[in-house]
Amino acid sequence: MPHRSNQVVSSQDRPRVEAGEKPRSPGPNWGVRAGGLAGSLALLALALWFFRIPLADGLMRAELNHRGVDADFRIVKLDLDGADLAAIRLGPAENPDVTVRAGIVRWAWHGLSPELSLLHLAGPRLRLRLDQGGRLSAGQTGNLLSGGGPATRRPSVPRLQLTIEDGQALLDGPFGPIAASFRSHGELGRDFEASAEIQPTSGARPGYAVANARAVARLRSNGDALALHLDAAADGVVWAAVRGAGVNLSVDAHAPLNLGRAAAEFTWREAEFRSGDAFIGQAFTATVTADAAMKNDALAPAQWRAAARGGAGSAVIAGARLTQAAMTLDANGGGADGRGQWRIGAERFAGLSLISDSPSAEGSFSFELTGDETAHGEAHLVLARSALDAEARGKLHAAFPDVASAPIGPTFAQAQRALDAAARGFDLTAPITFDAGEDGGHVIVNAPIEAHAANGVRLRLSPLRTDAPAFVLQWPQSSLGGAVDIELSGGGAPRASL
Repeated sequence: MPHRSNQVVSSQDRPRVEAGEKPRSPGPNWGVRAGGLAGSLALLALALWFFRIPLADGLMRAELNHRGVDADFRIVKLDLDGADLAAIRLGPAENPDVTVRAGIVRWAWHGLSPELSLLHLAGPRLRLRLDQGGRLSAGQTGNLLSGGGPATRRPSVPRLQLTIEDGQALLDGPFGPIAASFRSHGELGRDFEASAEIQPTSGARPGYAVANARAVARLRSNGDALALHLDAAADGVVWAAVRGAGVNLSVDAHAPLNLGRAAAEFTWREAEFRSGDAFIGQAFTATVTADAAMKNDALAPAQWRAAARGGAGSAVIAGARLTQAAMTLDANGGGADGRGQWRIGAERFAGLSLISDSPSAEGSFSFELTGDETAHGEAHLVLARSALDAEARGKLHAAFPDVASAPIGPTFAQAQRALDAAARGFDLTAPITFDAGEDGGHVIVNAPIEAHAANGVRLRLSPLRTDAPAFVLQWPQSSLGGAVDIELSGGGAPRASL
């Protein structure tokens, strides 16, 4: 039979199995196994895709919780190109730091790495807090800017499409709340524009107040640059013991998108500025320019330089008045350390019982804000074309006894005339050094103070001891000490040493 014959032939083709030998198993079917693995991966990918929203939701909440941020949000859509979110809240539910009605995030893939390409925020609401020490806080959202370990490179501004619609911010300060609006559109590095505005606002609380405060800020980004301009003003400001009237501030700042460098100019004007009774300035102006090269691993200056120019129609410092004062300062440094020179001049000085028609002071300084936070400086004070005021001259005249009939009468009379003439015209120079640290500071006079009068009288105040200064003023204790050797000679005055 044909069927039987086929069976015989088939059996004859099979390999013979010797006695005691195990039959060989057929080889592995790699095609079947690869197909099973691909199917399993496909099922896993399908499961991950199906559960992508709850998985992403859980990961985001866990990370925010790890950063100490109480948050809530709803993921509306999530795919390989981006996500749509709604009802975003960061911070406590009863008083959130940030809320956003809706957000759209898009990213582009570079190999296996996503890069943010678009961010659209609708109706963001921010809440900021300013305490009496001038420290600004964003609440829990400030935690998002910290953590994550030490930085390995400097942050930069990404090139992305950034749109903000109907943004509102509320600054709660010691003087009360101030509201601001903000918005933006365009692509950073191409045609980006953002603006923020504070409408005229007044507020007051015990010891703090603002009157008619307003501000406008604009940020633009074209090419590889950022440009910021800010104008702010207030009719009046009260901050504890500090008071200002007619306050105006203007800021211009520039930086590349990689934030490798930064430059800024600040212009400040005040009709009147007062810090208790220690300082009162009128028609005050100041301009500060600064630029810095940033570190590679942090948004902090590696090298910097700054210059300041200022002036005041009048300034009263601890009871002494400067008229038409002008100040210059130039400084440079690296990181938190620096050094510089300064100079102050004025048309007139009146105080400390004397008047000078050509006062000036100049000096140098250095500081280290890393580690022990110290500062050191030297100054040279010149009060040229000076005279004692009428009250001081009267006291000097009265200090001489009336001994006209005594043998020493002519000598005293000569000394009185010489010192009275000297008090009406002299130049005074005083070298000063200062040191400051975390525990306070010292103003030290350890070199002679000299006065040279037009009639030839010379007065010299030197340290009495070689191992101690003439004067030492300590602050904040405000204690003055020292020992002085006084020498008087020339111009008809009797030679004396005290």
